[in-house]
Amino acid sequence: MADARSIKRRIRTARNIAQITQAMEMVAASKMKKAQEQATATRFYSANLYSVVSDIAKRVEPGKHSYLTSAKNVDHRLLVLIGPDKGLCGGLISNLSREVLAFESTNGSKLSILAVGRKAKNVAIRLGKNLVAEFVIGLTQPKYEVIVPIAKFIADGFTVGNYQEVFVGFTEFINTMTQTPAIRKLLPIEKQISLQNDKEDLYGEYLFEPNIDNVLNSLLPHYIEMQLYQLLLEAYASEQSARMMAMKNATDNAKDIMDELTLSYNKVRQQIITNEIADIATAGMVVGNH
Repeated sequence: MADARSIKRRIRTARNIAQITQAMEMVAASKMKKAQEQATATRFYSANLYSVVSDIAKRVEPGKHSYLTSAKNVDHRLLVLIGPDKGLCGGLISNLSREVLAFESTNGSKLSILAVGRKAKNVAIRLGKNLVAEFVIGLTQPKYEVIVPIAKFIADGFTVGNYQEVFVGFTEFINTMTQTPAIRKLLPIEKQISLQNDKEDLYGEYLFEPNIDNVLNSLLPHYIEMQLYQLLLEAYASEQSARMMAMKNATDNAKDIMDELTLSYNKVRQQIITNEIADIATAGMVVGNH
């Protein structure tokens, strides 16, 4: 059995860890609330923009814009992998890694990764993938401005034919307890598949002013930026939720260890007291016999 001094030292260590993890849990909870509000606030606009652009895609000829043109042979894909800039967020990063491996196993062509976040870069390196670029998003709420250079890099590579398809890997925010890794196709833009009768049309006819080329050249780049921004917000909200839960679990575990160590410490102290009483009694008997 460990001595009392060693147990007290371990109790202090567990208490210090619990204080740190509890503080980190509170910080993550505060960030998560703001991140959740931002992610949910833009979902409606992003979803409707996706519906409109997808519906437009089926009305125009694919050759009208490069974003609408699907390659006959896909031999190189780009995966935009969005991850946190720091760890301590439970299984979020490992789950994202498994999603990348599953995606690659079903897509045999060459795969390159554009990492958004330091941990996304680490995932690409650890899996031995071709890392073509890295963007650091920071530790605060992502702003729209960070998307612009990322979207430009993607657009340039796709337009010149370096990549025939572009996907985005991220962690979708479901709720505080649930965050799901997912991979979505970004380019080329897919046509809206109507669940209604072909004669029915949800949006009606479109009138393009001043002309279709100007509309597509203005709308589609904004669409790409907005989709990236929405997925970045989803990933950030997921990160803060995962970190909050991880720190809560760490705090609870530290407190459990403290309870167990305190029980062990009390047993050791009781044993010491019992031994001292026995020694005193023995010494008293010896003195009495003399």
